[in-house]
Amino acid sequence: MINKKIYIVSYQDFKEQLLPIILRRPKWLAMLQALISPLVSLYDLFFAFKTEAIYKTEHNAAITLLQQVLNDHFDDVERRIYINNAEITATQHYYDTGLGDPLVFYDEGSGDPQWFFDLEVFNVYQSDFTVFIPEAIKPLDPEDEERLLTLVRADLDYYKIFGTKYTIVWYS
Repeated sequence: MINKKIYIVSYQDFKEQLLPIILRRPKWLAMLQALISPLVSLYDLFFAFKTEAIYKTEHNAAITLLQQVLNDHFDDVERRIYINNAEITATQHYYDTGLGDPLVFYDEGSGDPQWFFDLEVFNVYQSDFTVFIPEAIKPLDPEDEERLLTLVRADLDYYKIFGTKYTIVWYS
């Protein structure tokens, strides 16, 4: 890990150290302040970018980290946003009425057995994971709600694994 103090620069001290003691008068200090003010603004932009880049590299597509990112950005105090994976809880079996044995259907190409899932049990939202956001943070204005959802989607699209689908659900 890089020493974090390497990026810390005090431009006020730097400005005074450039001038000899005899020239450290208000007029010269003001002129140097005007000359280094663009450097100070660039330094502030760099520091903000560095902080955001480090935050992004510390988070990945793991569900707990996605939840942490969403809660950091949108519900920092109460942290009520959570994510559920789609999961299979039970398969739907078909039985022969006469014998009572389960029927197994096979794929013609590979010969593998085919399983059937009840849509009530498996993947209700037709996505890989579902993001649940509390209605308490839902804006009243529909345009503000769309802006919030766009920001949530932007964060999810940045951090999620490519090709995964998600659904955003408001809950009370």
